[in-house]
Amino acid sequence: MNYKWFLFGASLLLASNLPGRASITTDLSDNLGKVYFGSDALSDTEWDAQAFHSGTVTNLASVTLNLFRKEGASGTYWVKLYDQSGPENKPGTNSVATLATGLLVSDLSSTNADDTITLSPSVPLNPGTGYYIVVGTDVGATGLQWGFTNDPLGAPGFPSSFSSTSDSGASWRATWTPLPQRMKVTGLE
Repeated sequence: MNYKWFLFGASLLLASNLPGRASITTDLSDNLGKVYFGSDALSDTEWDAQAFHSGTVTNLASVTLNLFRKEGASGTYWVKLYDQSGPENKPGTNSVATLATGLLVSDLSSTNADDTITLSPSVPLNPGTGYYIVVGTDVGATGLQWGFTNDPLGAPGFPSSFSSTSDSGASWRATWTPLPQRMKVTGLE
């Protein structure tokens, strides 16, 4: 055996197992480049949920959502991760993780803009699993909007299911794909 190739192979094996090695980021879902078509008003009872699939990814790194505020917006909102354990692949009854909470609606842009939530530490995902990003507000908040597009095809992770609830997640409406919420979900491998 060639001694140089042995050392080269051994150094690669060691480097791949070192703690703190660089992770590879992967876009699991991204339709932010699609044309904005409209928006949904969210509240403490009216939540929207947009699906994505984890593929081979083991950690959720960031979520970018097309969120903005209406004139006179107030209160706080949250972003949560749900699995697809509900009937007919709808969101489950409880969130898997809270990605952000206590965010001020009034801090969002008043125009159609994107807002990124970087997760530190990242949130563990089960590979090969369907999830939903769910957005809603705390009691009394007003003016939160989540933009959607009328082009469900041709973007990474799309088409994917959309659902919503008007009773704070006690029941979810039937899933559909024609008008997906605009978002980008990035994972770490």
